[in-house]
Amino acid sequence: MPRLSLPLRLAVLLGAVQAAAGPARAQGVTPEPRSAERGATVRGTVHDSLAGRPLVDAMVQLVTRDPARPFGATATTDSAGAFAFDSVPAGAYAIGFFHPLLDSLGVEPPLRPLDVRGAGVVRTTLAVPSAATLHASICGPSPHPEQGVLVVGFMRRAATDAPVDGATVRGEWMELTLGGGGMRRTSAGRTATTSASGWFALCQLPARGTVVLQGLAGADSTDRTELEMVPGVVVRQPLLVPEPGAAGVLLAGVVRTTRDARPLANALVSVGGRSARTDDAGRWRIADAPAGTRTVEVRAVGYFPVRQLAQVVAGAPPLVTTLATLRSVLDTVKVLANYNRYSQLQEFSQRARGGMGRFLTAQQIAQRVPLVTSDLFTAVPGVYLQQDSLGPVLTMKGIFADRCIPTVFIDGVNMGATSLTDIDMLVKPERLLGVEIYSAGLVPAQFEPGMSGCGSLVFWTR
Repeated sequence: MPRLSLPLRLAVLLGAVQAAAGPARAQGVTPEPRSAERGATVRGTVHDSLAGRPLVDAMVQLVTRDPARPFGATATTDSAGAFAFDSVPAGAYAIGFFHPLLDSLGVEPPLRPLDVRGAGVVRTTLAVPSAATLHASICGPSPHPEQGVLVVGFMRRAATDAPVDGATVRGEWMELTLGGGGMRRTSAGRTATTSASGWFALCQLPARGTVVLQGLAGADSTDRTELEMVPGVVVRQPLLVPEPGAAGVLLAGVVRTTRDARPLANALVSVGGRSARTDDAGRWRIADAPAGTRTVEVRAVGYFPVRQLAQVVAGAPPLVTTLATLRSVLDTVKVLANYNRYSQLQEFSQRARGGMGRFLTAQQIAQRVPLVTSDLFTAVPGVYLQQDSLGPVLTMKGIFADRCIPTVFIDGVNMGATSLTDIDMLVKPERLLGVEIYSAGLVPAQFEPGMSGCGSLVFWTR
């Protein structure tokens, strides 16, 4: 008999158990006749092997494997993942559980045999399959499964929740390779096709760093969503795409400050080419937001920008976003890092000799006599001044767009896409020790802006 994969083997077992259980699972009760004898007590726990904690609200089902002695019962796990069945007659049983977590992974309920003999207490333990087990069953054997990441999920239509069959899901990331010509940055990726149920799996993604995930169903697609990878983890990421030609839906939310949770007025919220500003209560609404899996970007002058994943559907609950001030982020990291300025300047000089970007030393900055730091970029080739909804911004030619906002680093701290107003507020010309300017595709690994496809501006201060 050929070896079945884990999901298929579980599906076969599930079918046999459901046939024996009859209406017990559907009603969530125990309608089957019981033996007159007192029977045993079956106790156990259900464990979430992926999160390392008890699984709460799992529906556990116990059914007989003997058609001549019908028996079926269900129980729900408590806050400790525990369950119990009383008055269980002696016999051979199968026990398993159902939970939305299993549905999100795309695996069938794991079942195991259980023998009950006489009275007393029978103890058993059930568990969600571990990351290593899921990796092996879905992706096949791997020499280092703990070093790769598995991403699974379902692609569905945002309006109807119908599965999308035959769609493409792609994960992309950047790889650095060292060769005779020095260090090069290349794009790598994995592609999967959704099944009839909309299920997909991307195997052996890089264990650390950022992977950009996108689903494409004909002319419809999700946003390019950034996911942070962690070694030995299974990432569950559902994807929603709009119906062909569907109109936008209402999306709303509130923006507050991280420090004291006060409403933040005049913040700019953008999603899918639509945008809105927050009112005095920090509230915002976009009446025609594109449905599907989207990235919502929230920016405000003087605050660290936030990119937030959202499933945009009709009736979605309001999004709550908190923004930290740029100064608080910068000061916190400075204190924790305790960086060595001499070492930084040495590295600055080494990169300048490498010629991968444009460099301004403290002497060159002083010769230009800038009133504010942004004055330094008025005559730099490849850097352009553009008016943004939050004010003037510097842009560069990007990989995925004709113009994009570069990522800003201050003393090694990633400050995200920052407006000129914020740059001038955080960095004073008289305190500058050096500036590094990198176009898209030429950014060193330590200043890599992820998969934005844009460049980076790096400032070093006294």
